[in-house]
Amino acid sequence: MLSPVRRKGQHNFELRVNMMKGSTVFRDQKKRETGDSTMFPMMRLAMLWSVITLAVVTGFQAAWGEPAQIAIRGRKVRLAGSPPRLHEPAPDFSALDRNFSRVTLRQFRGKTVIISSLPSVDTPVCSAQSRRFYEILRQLPQDVAVLTISMDLPFAQKRFCSLHGLSGERFLLLSDSAHREFATRYGLLIPERGLLARAVMIIDKQGVLRYLQIVPELTSQPDYEAVLRALKQLSAKAE
Repeated sequence: MLSPVRRKGQHNFELRVNMMKGSTVFRDQKKRETGDSTMFPMMRLAMLWSVITLAVVTGFQAAWGEPAQIAIRGRKVRLAGSPPRLHEPAPDFSALDRNFSRVTLRQFRGKTVIISSLPSVDTPVCSAQSRRFYEILRQLPQDVAVLTISMDLPFAQKRFCSLHGLSGERFLLLSDSAHREFATRYGLLIPERGLLARAVMIIDKQGVLRYLQIVPELTSQPDYEAVLRALKQLSAKAE
């Protein structure tokens, strides 16, 4: 576990790298302590910005604005593009649902959106990830939606949902195969395979990206507990 030195009155950008679970979690944690009157606001802001811009994107080092790296059974692979920045508006994109209808991220403004990115629902790990987030969603408020995105054709996604009984307006399985807008704008395309990397994002009701987890090993599942903690923190801030 890696974390920066905590200073009084400083916004701490905490990075947790859990290679045993094969996941990386980004959290922006604001901790106010007593005795910080000597720290000027602009100095705090400058320190926060410098930490964010030098953040680590996955289990392998990459600065913001540069492509992330993952591993496929231990072999390092660089993704195409770069991931979006935390605490900035999430890039809009369109994808196709199981009926070939166009769906955009913008349509979910006013809801908290969990984006679950995965290579293919026809693999065991991706199947488990999709079903796990479906179960998680059933325990969450009605103003939360899950968008599971892969490069599978809508035919395959429709078959998968029917097989496992996944339905509902708040759970959508979307195909990025037609235009690859999501893959391109979120820096999650695996060029050599034409598939999406495994990742989880949380976008708040205002459309701002608040959480990003890019799983460093493609064959591993996300850290679900970290996602739930991030959701809980986001909900607490909104109250």
